[in-house]
Amino acid sequence: MDRREFLIAVAGIGMASLLPSVARSGLTDLDEAALDEAWQALEQSPVEFEVENGRTLVIADYPAPKTRLDVFNLSESCASSAQELAWELDCCPPLAWHVGSVSEDLRAEALYYLEEKLEELELPRQEIDRQLAAEEAKWPDIDDADAVAEWLERIDDKAFAYVAESVREWLRAEPNWRWEEDYFSDYAHGQSAALAFFRQQPYEVLEALGVEIIEGECPGSTYFAAELRRDIADANRLAVEMGVLIRFSASTCMTSAHLRIKGSDHP
Repeated sequence: MDRREFLIAVAGIGMASLLPSVARSGLTDLDEAALDEAWQALEQSPVEFEVENGRTLVIADYPAPKTRLDVFNLSESCASSAQELAWELDCCPPLAWHVGSVSEDLRAEALYYLEEKLEELELPRQEIDRQLAAEEAKWPDIDDADAVAEWLERIDDKAFAYVAESVREWLRAEPNWRWEEDYFSDYAHGQSAALAFFRQQPYEVLEALGVEIIEGECPGSTYFAAELRRDIADANRLAVEMGVLIRFSASTCMTSAHLRIKGSDHP
């Protein structure tokens, strides 16, 4: 097993900071002595995965996501400029939906005040309708992320400041589990993080330990997970014999909140 690659996978699930040498130097700067130190720390406390529902692997004590910042590969700095935010829309559809919704609010406000102004001028209804149509044509199709991105890059500073603050508030809020979870990052919760970890492991390790990668049990299935298909005690014994710093334990709960949401089609 390549120790550095294994540590990179460990870092992906948030454990690297628990290893003193990694916390000091970072993975890319580890020399052999620091690598030995990190490896010895893992030997004392191997990476632990819990087995839920008899086979689904999750990372033990993985922090539950509370905000969109926890589940999307985004930070509040994405709203620092129109160009940066526009670029992120293509990478995160839920963000594009939100910005599109904000544009709808601004469009409705602009049309309301324009109509009010035109009516005060006592213009003919035909002229009012013509100007309203011209104004409406300036606004994007909210179902088209590219159109929303183009709109972002041409709005004025005041309008962008409103959009940016709305995006920051959206990121700090709880995600919509029903509509947004398909777009969560690989490390959003314990089940998906475990899947991402085992995807990085050599096939021979997975085969020996009895770990299988499940990417939908049938067409249309939303169940994606790493599963342990071997007895827990046998898998742990083999991990020790192979020098693989992974251990398995039975979960104390039958079904996690994440599994009910993500894998409700799982038996």
